Amino acid sequence: MKRAYAKVMQRRFIYTYLVTVITILTLANYNYAIVVENEIQEYVSDSYKQKSHLDIQKYKEISSMQTLTMFTIIEKSIVNKAIPVSIKVNDKFYLSNYKPYNNYYIFLFKPFIVLSVILLFFYFSINKLISLGLKRLKFLEVFLETYVLEDVIDESLHTKLNMYDDEICEMGNKLYALLAHDKQLANKQKRFLQKLEELHEIILSFDQEYKIIEFNKPWNEIKNESILFLDYIEQKNIEALERNMFSLKHGLLETLILTDSLLSLANVYELKIIYADGVFSVIIRDITEMYSMHEKLKYMSLHDSLTGLANRELFVDRLRLLIQKAKRNKDTIAILFFDLDDFKVVNDKYGHHIGDQVLKEFVLRVSTALRESDTLARFGGDEFLAILPNMKDENIEPIIDKILLSLQDPLEIDEITIELSSSIGVSFCPSDSTDVDELLLQADKAMYACKKSKKSFCIYKEIAHT
Repeated sequence: MKRAYAKVMQRRFIYTYLVTVITILTLANYNYAIVVENEIQEYVSDSYKQKSHLDIQKYKEISSMQTLTMFTIIEKSIVNKAIPVSIKVNDKFYLSNYKPYNNYYIFLFKPFIVLSVILLFFYFSINKLISLGLKRLKFLEVFLETYVLEDVIDESLHTKLNMYDDEICEMGNKLYALLAHDKQLANKQKRFLQKLEELHEIILSFDQEYKIIEFNKPWNEIKNESILFLDYIEQKNIEALERNMFSLKHGLLETLILTDSLLSLANVYELKIIYADGVFSVIIRDITEMYSMHEKLKYMSLHDSLTGLANRELFVDRLRLLIQKAKRNKDTIAILFFDLDDFKVVNDKYGHHIGDQVLKEFVLRVSTALRESDTLARFGGDEFLAILPNMKDENIEPIIDKILLSLQDPLEIDEITIELSSSIGVSFCPSDSTDVDELLLQADKAMYACKKSKKSFCIYKEIAHT
């Protein structure tokens, strides 16, 4: 910076000096040309006063003379080593003759003496200005070093920089304002980062190659040796992120929200991913408790609180999906409708707490008789439903016999012996119907037919035409 400043100042000095030299030489040489008023001027003046006409012969003499300009006067003065004498008529100079000058070179040398004095004055003045400028540039250098190394803005140095009103002062003021603004932003960023460290949420950023470049303190509890963000999330989320990468970059998707365990076996995290200035930022929040509560509420909304079985809503939803699958694979589904015999009597005689234990025991025994692929649900009260996929008509009786066999042993509760029995109605998809409501209605009808006929189970197609 100091070298550049010195060069600029020297260049200014040279330009100023050249202009001064040219000006002095021009003025000096112009003064050598002594311009006199010829008698013709007096003649013109007298003629004007006497209101007489000018002598045409005088004009002819003038017109035959050589016209001079400032530059020809200077040129002829130097070449002829004499001072040209000219006459001026109507703002024009005409060469009349030359006047010798005995000490012409001494006369010519005078302006160079003046130039030398001026040159020395300029030299010492410019040197002083350059030294002063370099000194203030040193202040500016120290000012910058203090800010960079110590992160401090030295006000005393800033005052020294403002001692003169010039380019350095202007540059110092602009630099001071810039550094003050930068310092303010740095302090804001520092406070912001401190607050980020205090947060429980994880905040990190990764580049377009998925390399993690920044993160706050809570990430240390999760991170391992890998610096790739993809190494921490599940495969389904990797696919989701890659699939939505283009949309995030081009503003088609503002935020991508994912749920991931982040290599944890116990915790669940919510990941909010945004894109800005070429970097992906992620806000990670531990939602384990919220997720558990959500899953619990979801489970409660789809399951019976007493038995833990699927409720009617979940049962209907599963049945609908299995019907669609059976249509594609040309399979058969059996729907069983259970109704406990004399359950109302048990409830009225022994109370609801005994009735609840009877329901739980019934569910336990029937569940052990069914296959793992089967679904048992509580339809309401003492009514239960079961879906048996891949169950042909001729294979249903062994399953029902197994269920009835599981209910044969009486239940002992608080020295109370209760017999367990149930009426079972059966309908088949697709032979009876492919509509959910209709299949349930058919199984219900078959179950009531059992109760009337005192049978253990009835198949809808066998009682449909009776």
